[in-house]
Amino acid sequence: MAADLYHHGLAVGGATSYIGDERFANGKKMVPMTIDFSDIHDPSHRGKGLGMAMYEALLSHGYGRFGATHVIGQAHSTMAHRVHEKLAEKHGLKYKALPNIWRNGYPNEDAWDKQAVAPFDRKYGDYKYTIEPHIDEYDKPVGEEALGKMALSNIKVGTAIPKDYVAQSHSDYDYTHLLPQEYRSKGYKLHLSQGDPPLRHWNDAEGNTHEFESAARHQLTARLELPVRVNPSEMGRVRDEAARIYRQSPQMRADYIKRRSYYTMHIGSAQGQVYLDGTLEPHFNSGIGPEHRGKGLGKALYNAVFGHAYNVLGAHTVRGRIHSIAAGRVHEALSREHGLKYDAGTMTTPKKYQDNSHLEGKPEVRTSYDYALNPEQAPAIP
Repeated sequence: MAADLYHHGLAVGGATSYIGDERFANGKKMVPMTIDFSDIHDPSHRGKGLGMAMYEALLSHGYGRFGATHVIGQAHSTMAHRVHEKLAEKHGLKYKALPNIWRNGYPNEDAWDKQAVAPFDRKYGDYKYTIEPHIDEYDKPVGEEALGKMALSNIKVGTAIPKDYVAQSHSDYDYTHLLPQEYRSKGYKLHLSQGDPPLRHWNDAEGNTHEFESAARHQLTARLELPVRVNPSEMGRVRDEAARIYRQSPQMRADYIKRRSYYTMHIGSAQGQVYLDGTLEPHFNSGIGPEHRGKGLGKALYNAVFGHAYNVLGAHTVRGRIHSIAAGRVHEALSREHGLKYDAGTMTTPKKYQDNSHLEGKPEVRTSYDYALNPEQAPAIP
């Protein structure tokens, strides 16, 4: 949605917002709304209540037309902060945001105080409040934790991505909708590959041929990617490859060329295996670059793995052995978001694991674990 401000036919400002997917927390529906951009670029129109009018238009329309229940956001400017405060005072809302210190260039209070008020100064941190004042479950400020507990069953299954060739041994799904809006708008993609166990054949005593799965597991790999357009000089190679693979179907050839017009920059990944007994064994040895950490992207990767394992492959139990402290934090974050019951103790790193790079070479590790993906309906297997 967009609210545009005009003066004598000339645009002097505007604000945009989007409505997130419906989710449930503590059994109650939450439909989040985010104001992702706002600005009055003509200074002569600032300080006159016009910014508040744009926000009121967005909130009113989001609430009345799309059923939005909450306003959520991340770091924002002093000007936006003042608009939220005025909205809260006028309509009885419970907006609250703390000074954005220790992040985004403000290492301490002194640096924050010295920064002059300016558009996009990002002086205030994350916030969340209800549009209806009598709904008060989510009105406290949040960092980059979950937006309230959401069952894994509420994670929308990714859209299937067409296979590049018929014999492709894995299926791909698009889980980009799990990424924060900021990164979706920048073109980031979250794709998940489901590797299907290869089929083998054997002949019985009567000469009949039977198929069987050689490995009793599905390999899941969630990848965070940034598509970058291929150099025009390389497009000839893409077209030749498309002609070689799809000689019979013009439409499949055109779709292939469209997809291959970009090369993929890999940002990070997460993996897991789902066994035929319904057990998910996540792997936390694949990570994400330092510049992309702390922004909700790693959590989105593992939400894709856990959600797909539960909703598509029928996994009901998460099970693993000794793992790193960092991996334990991932389990804890996912447990807080989805109401799971991860509970692993801490122990001195056994001697045989001390040189294991996956355990970070740290003196302590977390112990083995076993917990249900749906604690209320599917207890962990003994």
